[in-house]
Parts: sequence; structure tokens; C-alpha cells
Amino acid sequence: MPKKDDYGMLFGVFDGHGGKEVAEYAKDNFRKKFIKTKAFKESNFQQALVDTLLELDKELKNKSYAMDAGTTANIVFVTNDQILCANSGDSRAVLCNNGTAIGLSEDHKPTLQKERTRI
Repeated sequence: MPKKDDYGMLFGVFDGHGGKEVAEYAKDNFRKKFIKTKAFKESNFQQALVDTLLELDKELKNKSYAMDAGTTANIVFVTNDQILCANSGDSRAVLCNNGTAIGLSEDHKPTLQKERTRI
């Protein structure tokens, strides 16, 4: 497990479309899965964020309610010395620094080759 000083604050926004079920599933399960990942236990928090999103995606493929519904997700994990962000879909996170917006995420759209390959 990470050292006590390595823990941080986890924030998430899940914006459901076609229904609220997938967003609620992600909200209810993200943290539990995040802290159980191998990457989290090795203090590789960025990889833990990605691994958790991919695991939720894999699980939701087997849920009947996910056939016609989905969610975007934007997750930020803040430690004493890092601000880490992972997202799914076209939700966007920005950090405001003295009135200047700094992008923390990049939209995932089916028109992007990397996302088309993943799908």
C-alpha cells in the first residue's frame, strides 16, 4: 500500500447520457476499484486512474442497462505534490490559475484514431 503521505483527495464527475444508471454505477464503484488497483498500491496514481476507468468500461459491457446508456467521466486525484486527471468521453477538466484556465484533460471522441482503435 502507498505510504500515508501518498494518499490524496479524489474528485469525480460522471455525466450520464441515455439514462443515469451508468453514471451512478461509476460514482458508486470508482473509488473502491481505484484503491484496489496494483498501480495504486505502487503509488502510480496516474496509471491507477486509467486502469480503473478501463476496468469500469469492461464491467459495464456486461450490464444490460449500459446497452442504451453511458457516461462521461472526469476524475482528479490530488496529492501533496501532484494534480492528476483522467477522463473518458468529452468531459473536460481545467485548473484555474490566477484567472487562466489550464487544461487537465483531453476529450475522447470516436473521431480520434486512438479512441477508434480502443472502441
